Amino acid sequence: MFELLFSYPLAHYQEANLAFDMHVPIWMVVTVTSCAVVLLCVSMVKAFRSFAWWRMVLLGILQLSVFSILFMMFTQPVLVTERLLDTENDIVFVLDGSQSMAYGESENPRIDQALDAFESEPLQEISKSYQVQHYVYADKELKLDDFSDIPAPQAQSNLGSSLLNILQQASTKSIGAIVLATDGVDTQSTSGALSADQLAEIAAYDVPIHTIGFGRTAISEDLEITNLQMPSTVLPNTLIKADIGIRHDASSVARVKIYDGDRYITAQEVNLQIPEASINNEASVSTITNTSIEFDAGAQGFKDIRFVLDPLDGERNLQNNSVSQLLEVRNGSYQILYIDGEPRWEYKFIRRALESDSTLDLHTLLWVSDNKFYRQGIETSSQLAEGFPVTKEELFSYDAIIIGSVAAPRFNETQQKIIFDFVNDRGGSLIM
Repeated sequence: MFELLFSYPLAHYQEANLAFDMHVPIWMVVTVTSCAVVLLCVSMVKAFRSFAWWRMVLLGILQLSVFSILFMMFTQPVLVTERLLDTENDIVFVLDGSQSMAYGESENPRIDQALDAFESEPLQEISKSYQVQHYVYADKELKLDDFSDIPAPQAQSNLGSSLLNILQQASTKSIGAIVLATDGVDTQSTSGALSADQLAEIAAYDVPIHTIGFGRTAISEDLEITNLQMPSTVLPNTLIKADIGIRHDASSVARVKIYDGDRYITAQEVNLQIPEASINNEASVSTITNTSIEFDAGAQGFKDIRFVLDPLDGERNLQNNSVSQLLEVRNGSYQILYIDGEPRWEYKFIRRALESDSTLDLHTLLWVSDNKFYRQGIETSSQLAEGFPVTKEELFSYDAIIIGSVAAPRFNETQQKIIFDFVNDRGGSLIM
């Protein structure tokens, strides 16, 4: 009904801008409008004594409506909207080439479903009217002549960076739109989604992106290790704490096993719970549960530490159930410098606790008075001979500094600066 009365659908009016296509000087418009208002006022004054007040109001409304219609016809209102021009705009087809696209809910993999979508009648009609560019992305984007020769699926899915690179590479052409076929996640992001900075940068190109999604938004029988944080270098027989994140779409119990190559080390069960707020959100119930696992580093050498999730019943994609990191276990000890300003119980028991650990080499400096200090654990007579180090070379030989009850003036400006540099530049640990 709306289109019958106003010639165009309501969506056109919502998206377009209103303009006027009149070809007369503005002074003429102002003159005609002023004359019309004067005539309207004169006619109302003449009819004031001849009609009742409600007839006066009705007459004024009718006259004003007629004038408004004539004015609109005179100014020739038009709708201004944007549209793609044949042969002048490019359409970019982007295909997700990550390994997860090789899986599907049926016998037909997601990547085949995506190719079928690109070959569907609506998109083929677009190809007849506009220039079409073809890209496939995984860990990086690759431009193709067509999708007949796509590369083998890759483990990574770098969606955000690939979209930005495609927009930059194609910026020399007039891009009308991007049609993206993907199953969703960006594996380079810990959350699986594009960052706010990436979204803002993509939006700055002002190119519409039409996404065709494949796969379910929630897969209750799938688990994924999304991130791993653990030291890369430790001493022999060190107890290592590793933090991992597990993405899941349903509540369950996961079992994480740790291997050194093919050698089993330990395992731990993790309770996976979906928050109530996520359950009520029909769009997606995916949750990341973070947990910590401790294990012994063992003897010296390089180790390929693997974290593996036992598959759930019916889980088909096992590629994302494991993650690994190279660990170097090397001989040696951590050099620790402990400074205290007075004899205290803490000084005594800290020394007693750390001396029993063969992986820690503790050197202590205890001020007896302003100009006297007591050294323990030193290896040579020249070590700490002048008190607290005054050069970076001497202080940077330590891995950690412990400062006890020491007044700030005991450290001069140079010493305070190298303590700052010890943490900021060397990456040393500081405990106070």
